[in-house]
Amino acid sequence: MYDIMLDIFDSYNKPFVMKAFSIWHILYLLIIIGVAIILSIKLQKKPTEKVEKTMRILAGLILGVYILDFFCMPFSIERISVDKLPFHFCTLGGILIFVTRFNTKLRKYKECVTVLALVATLMYTVYPSSAFNNSPSPFCYSVIQTFVFHGLLLINGVVALTTSDTKLSFKKFYEIPILVTAIIVWAFIGNTLYSHEGSQYDWGFIRGISFPALPGNWMILGVFVAFTGSCALVYLIYYLVERKLNKQSN
Repeated sequence: MYDIMLDIFDSYNKPFVMKAFSIWHILYLLIIIGVAIILSIKLQKKPTEKVEKTMRILAGLILGVYILDFFCMPFSIERISVDKLPFHFCTLGGILIFVTRFNTKLRKYKECVTVLALVATLMYTVYPSSAFNNSPSPFCYSVIQTFVFHGLLLINGVVALTTSDTKLSFKKFYEIPILVTAIIVWAFIGNTLYSHEGSQYDWGFIRGISFPALPGNWMILGVFVAFTGSCALVYLIYYLVERKLNKQSN
C-alpha cells in the first residue's frame, strides 16, 4: 500500500515541468484569483451571518490543509519536512487566521492578521521558489498542496476585505509592525533551535539564505520594511477604493 501511495504522490516522475512564471504557474494564479473574485461577488449582498459562515469555512480549510500536509508528506518526499513547521509568515498566518476567527478574545486582532497573511501569500504565490525545487510536475502533490494552501490564504484575505467581514482602519495599523516584529522573533527562535551543520533553516527569510538581498543581519530590517510597507500599501489601496465608492454612492 505504501508503494502505491508513493506512486500517487510522486513529485517528479510525471510529464511537464513547473517553473516560475511558466504557463502552469500563471494558470494556478488565475484559478486562485478567479475563485476569490467569484466568491467575493457572491457574498457582496449576503447577510453578515452568511459571510461569517463562509469565512469560518475558509479558516477551517486553511488549518485542515496545513495539518493534512504532515500526513501526506511521507508519501511525497518520504519524510516529514521540518521546514513546514509554523515559523514562516504564511504557515503561521494560516494558524493565526483560524485562531482569530474562532477565539473571541483574540478576534480583535483579525484585521492585522488578515492583511499580513494576504501580503505574505501574494509574495509567495507570485514567486514560490521553494515549490519549484528540482523542477516538479505541475500536477504533483507538492505543487498542488502549495497552491491550495496559499490559494485559500489569498482567497480568505480578498473576501475578507471586499465584503462586510473586515473593515480596515488606519488607527489600528500600528498592530502590523508589532505583528511583523513578533513573527520575526518567532522565526529567529525557530532558525536558532533547528538549524545545525546538516540543515540550515531560513524561516521568515531573515538569515538571507533563501534571498541574499542584504548582507548579514540587515536582512531582518529588510524583511520588516518589506512586510510592513506592503501592508501599508494594502491599507492605502483599501482607503482609496473605499473613498471612491463612497463618493459614487452619494
